Amino acid sequence: MFAKFLVAPALALGLACLAVPVVAQQSMNSMHSMADCTPDAMHSAMSKMGAQLSSMQSSGDMDKDYAHAMMVMSKDQRDMSAWEMKCGKESKTMGMAKGSMHSADTQYKAWGNIFGGG
Repeated sequence: MFAKFLVAPALALGLACLAVPVVAQQSMNSMHSMADCTPDAMHSAMSKMGAQLSSMQSSGDMDKDYAHAMMVMSKDQRDMSAWEMKCGKESKTMGMAKGSMHSADTQYKAWGNIFGGG
């Protein structure tokens, strides 16, 4: 039973490890389309982020691929946090988003230094 909860994270990590080191696309562009702050707009942006990560291909350098995937996920985390801070209604959630944004910025810079993009 417990093993079935590990399948999705393991698959996501496996896909992340197959990433190709290319410049991360600006997922914030999909955030700008969420000016109406609807759940459907947020779901659409999250789907685009997931598709971007899933479509990455391996460069053959496992460490570099992993660092690049983590960089992309940190950027997406930052973008989602920015969206919550803009569109959220609950102060506790918005406060957590602010902390998450700071953490994502720090991680993005650290992964960028490893990847060579920061």
